[in-house]
Amino acid sequence: MKKFLVQLPLLIALTTAASLNFAILQANSQGDSSQSRIARVLHEEVTFLASNPQYDYPLPVIVRLKEGATSLPEFASSGNRLDVIHSVRKTLYASQIAELLDNPSVDYVTFDAPLRTFSDLKPFLESGGVYFENAPFLQGYKGSGINVAIVDSGIGIHSEIAESRIVGSVDFTRGWPIYGSSGDPYGHGTAVAGIVGAGGENYQGVAPEVGLVDVKVIDENGQGRTSNLILALEWIYNIRYHSGIRVVNLSLGHPPYESYKDDPLGQAVEKLVRAGIVVVASAGNLGRLEGYPYIWGAISSPGNHPSVITVYPVDSQGTATHTDDRSTSYGSRGPTYKDNLFKPDLSAPGHRVPVLLSFGSKLGSNPQVSSNNGYGVLNGASMATAFVSGAAALMLDINPYLTPDLVKMILLLSAVKLEQPHILEQGNGMLNTLTAVRLAARINAIEHRQEGWVPPMWTNSLGEQIWAGGAVALNAGVLYGNLAKPRAGTLWGNQNRWEPSDLSLQSIIWSDHFFLPSSIIWSDSIIWSDSIIWSDSIIWSDSIIWSDSTFSPDSIIWSDLRANGTTD
Repeated sequence: MKKFLVQLPLLIALTTAASLNFAILQANSQGDSSQSRIARVLHEEVTFLASNPQYDYPLPVIVRLKEGATSLPEFASSGNRLDVIHSVRKTLYASQIAELLDNPSVDYVTFDAPLRTFSDLKPFLESGGVYFENAPFLQGYKGSGINVAIVDSGIGIHSEIAESRIVGSVDFTRGWPIYGSSGDPYGHGTAVAGIVGAGGENYQGVAPEVGLVDVKVIDENGQGRTSNLILALEWIYNIRYHSGIRVVNLSLGHPPYESYKDDPLGQAVEKLVRAGIVVVASAGNLGRLEGYPYIWGAISSPGNHPSVITVYPVDSQGTATHTDDRSTSYGSRGPTYKDNLFKPDLSAPGHRVPVLLSFGSKLGSNPQVSSNNGYGVLNGASMATAFVSGAAALMLDINPYLTPDLVKMILLLSAVKLEQPHILEQGNGMLNTLTAVRLAARINAIEHRQEGWVPPMWTNSLGEQIWAGGAVALNAGVLYGNLAKPRAGTLWGNQNRWEPSDLSLQSIIWSDHFFLPSSIIWSDSIIWSDSIIWSDSIIWSDSIIWSDSTFSPDSIIWSDLRANGTTD
């Protein structure tokens, strides 16, 4: 997509009838994104093209229709349907987009954005890496009977992933489903699938007996389109009752352009979560860009949606201990663009992660990534996301009655607080697979109660005591579990304090009986809250008030970056 580094005036003079309905575009730009009928970034592009018709070119868009709408202009009525979100996708010129906004059947128009995978190259021979220490503790639970959809660039042939483990394959890169495996010519999907569930002799993923569903939306060049991803999610939604898919891994996405309430990709993932499927999404790799070494508020879509589990990549320094874990410069930080929600939800190892690479793939042939024997090293939120998807599969293996909300709550509650990363980097803390699985085993999701006690800590192979200690942000309060109480008064990253005394009387402390039916854990609002007031250091609801210590001198907020006219 072209980049227009321009500052648009608030109003554009309309001098001729040829200007069509661009007054509508300008009126929309003055309202809140959730009430506007066009995404701001698309509005900027269209108004520029309206003023400079010599540059006009077709734009790929997604058009959401109003409920019960049946009529569209002729040029838009033939578009490919995205039924799961009551939308169509089209490629239109600026004047056509403006005409759409004058149609009473049209609810919202946004970009059909290009997708990106969230991995980065790293020289293979560098020291460090991720220390794997999950399997020895999980007492035989390996994800058996749980299917995980790897929505990515495909899953290639590899000795560490038995062909029988890939229980289904479908390719959406051409805009419609093509059944059967087309391999992984790019290489990213194989790397993600390996972390989630490889079960070979030399390499095992987090859940080495899960079924892997290969859902391809990224082509051989690492490129894709949002509308094809939505079609893939719609396919998963339609087969949900007989596919066995309980977890969807999205190690991809696009930069945030709008509120999650308007984002068509966000609406698609919400459908899956409400249908009982756990969706794990990358926070993204927009923590830095050229000229902007430290960016806040750039959580990628669909990770900006409150229903998904959004994961940030941490540098674990290649050790089992958590005392040396550090934030990564590239991981996308919170809060979310437009909505200012607390994200990411969770962090996991994402720096110098050992991965599997399909032979002959673009990544597998890159000397910066691969050792040329089917193994390599990658960085990024993509890798961290795969760890959490594997953990979710283990939890569902030990307790198949868990809902997506409960899976998310348990992961956040059992997370380990890290000292160095900011709370808007690590979220509720680092993935703690062992405690999450233990807690999942103790929940009676049918009778809404907890059965038995879960140790608040465990000791790793180096003798370090690993505490559970997460919390769940909810409106004007922070919910703590009984696992977290011993550490509830400690400082969490950059001197931002997480403790009840900092909050209003609306705060809730979970007791030993927080799984009773009357508890707030069983209400929808635990996941779908729209605003948060977070301690006395960072406050946001309809607006953001930042403490002086929140940002470094070279920081920038994503909304400021967007306001300066930078587009993708």
